[in-house]
Amino acid sequence: MTEDNAYKVNVDLVSKALTQTGRPPATDITLKARLEKAGFVDIQVVNVKQPLGPWPKDQRLKKLGAMTLFGMEAAIEAYSLATLTRILNTDPAEVTEICRKSLAAVKNKNTHMYAHL
Repeated sequence: MTEDNAYKVNVDLVSKALTQTGRPPATDITLKARLEKAGFVDIQVVNVKQPLGPWPKDQRLKKLGAMTLFGMEAAIEAYSLATLTRILNTDPAEVTEICRKSLAAVKNKNTHMYAHL
């Protein structure tokens, strides 16, 4: 993804807001550290790619990406609106526009985005 990709911009803003509150987004590294601190041993981190949208040629991944996109249609605004307006004091109309552009970027089949889980 390019730095100006609307979805990346949105994710970066939400991450910035969460970090400001002292609760940065969880990563595989932080989750593993928390599990170790809780006493778990022999923790194995397995990263898998989750397509964002139905762009893959593989039918299984295409279905997974379509389901992910379906969830993202609600999640993008749900995660962004409260976070960006309350923590970063962004105008609600501006956040709504960020969300609209972010979802459009995910729906663009020419951009092959995926998340690491």
